[in-house]
Amino acid sequence: MKLLGPIAVLLGSISVGVAASDAAVFQLSDSAAKGRVPVLNGVDAVLNLADRFGVSGFYDLEELTDARSLEIGQNSVPSAQHPQLLLVVNGVENPDSLFENAKPLFEVSEEDNRLLDFLSQLPGDIARIQPELSLTRLSEEISLVSETTEDSLVHLWHQHFDKSLNREANKFLDDTWETLKDTFYLLSVQDSASTPEEKRNHKRSINLISDELFINEMAQLEYFFDKPNPARTTVINLNSLVSILKKAGKESRTYELATRIMGDLIMRHSSQSSPFETTVVVLPLSQQLTKISAPLRKRAEFSPISKRAEEQVFASSDSCYSTIELCKSSTSSCSGHGSCSQSGDCWSCVCSSTTTDSKTTNWSGAACQKIDYSVEFNLFLWTGVVLTFLFVSGVKLLASCGSEELPGVLVAATVVKKSNA
Repeated sequence: MKLLGPIAVLLGSISVGVAASDAAVFQLSDSAAKGRVPVLNGVDAVLNLADRFGVSGFYDLEELTDARSLEIGQNSVPSAQHPQLLLVVNGVENPDSLFENAKPLFEVSEEDNRLLDFLSQLPGDIARIQPELSLTRLSEEISLVSETTEDSLVHLWHQHFDKSLNREANKFLDDTWETLKDTFYLLSVQDSASTPEEKRNHKRSINLISDELFINEMAQLEYFFDKPNPARTTVINLNSLVSILKKAGKESRTYELATRIMGDLIMRHSSQSSPFETTVVVLPLSQQLTKISAPLRKRAEFSPISKRAEEQVFASSDSCYSTIELCKSSTSSCSGHGSCSQSGDCWSCVCSSTTTDSKTTNWSGAACQKIDYSVEFNLFLWTGVVLTFLFVSGVKLLASCGSEELPGVLVAATVVKKSNA
């Protein structure tokens, strides 16, 4: 079984030359990029992708430094008949080599927040620019923009992929991972000339991959590709390679195999028969998109591209959700600072305090995402009010003591000094 290669898109001013640490975006399709790989700066790369996903109205085209950058990959712009899939892969040492036999469409020469901001805000931008669409978060990794709120998918995802579930008790997740391992092993040794001993060592190395975040992400990805999905646009953010890198190191066999498994899984489901128009953004070790914040913001009158404050925006209902699964998904389990509680037909976050190094922090907000300073504020406010009252009272008391008349006895005994004429 031979895997089909995609078009690769790497981000970054138009020039020739590729740096190993540059971010990479692969536009997967049934054709391959030809010629030299252009390198764009951060602004031009974002404007190219914004035009591809139909959200260029949020950006200022006057910021474009080279008009030719918008023409790159125009023949592979997704059609309206196909749903779009954006995959963000974090923590790849050489982004341009994640997929074998694939050539980048373009690269990004700058390390700044423009690209990360664009990726983080894309689901919310699409939902805002097309009001008939609804934004749904299946998990921390997957955000859907579709014509309806996918409550049933949210419930299904929490049933199988909730990170609070015990993996030993989650047979579905374990079975999916075992199938993925076997598939990768068979594909990787099918055309190789390895000896039986080398194949056994290869199998043993695959079995040693035990990072729970990686297993969860790969199972979600496999299930997502296999299950029919009504979403117009899907954004998936994969961070597990960063987790493996921190534990095992970039020179480890575990990190190497995990990177290959992720790349092969994406390619295997991005063939000509795939229902998705798939774009893959591969970020180097020096950059990381921690999460998709998906803010809903006003359409700009071509406001200039600049770094925006990172914010977490949750469902449009603010703090009321129809199910506990939707509450957990939309609030990232209350940001880990509380739990979803039912009040009537409404599920909302009930925040709790956290203690770190003997320091207690109180949380507030619709998703317990804000630090609650109300206790400290009230303490300082009322202490200030009391001190001010005491100070004013003391001054008034001193003033009144100096203006009181003396008793009659003291007045009679007072000698009035006459001045000489």
